[in-house]
Amino acid sequence: MPASIPWNALPRRRKHFLGISKAGSRVLRYLLVEAANTAVRKDEELKRFYHRLAQRRGRPKAKVAAARKLLIRAYIMMRDEIDYAEFRRRAVAARLARLRQGPQIPAALIGQPASTERQESPARGK
Repeated sequence: MPASIPWNALPRRRKHFLGISKAGSRVLRYLLVEAANTAVRKDEELKRFYHRLAQRRGRPKAKVAAARKLLIRAYIMMRDEIDYAEFRRRAVAARLARLRQGPQIPAALIGQPASTERQESPARGK
């Protein structure tokens, strides 16, 4: 990034939150993971997220990831002053909007091979 561009002139991007670090309160981290354990049993979406991640990364990392997701949900609910039911309604509406939007691929390319090189490569080997 060039030093001549003022910081406030840069395009605004989404905030990137980091994972749960070990720099904070151990008690708070413990309570977040305990809350996530309960939420994973009650919330179907969190349950699917937890099990999908537990298969790939292991249960300890999945617990921390679920705790982080729960904390971000709590932050959004406090910021927007909404309850969990309203949060879920907004999430469903956003998901449906993304599905209706469809792929960002031109219709002419759907169903076409990814590249012509892949089709020509068996001919080279003969």
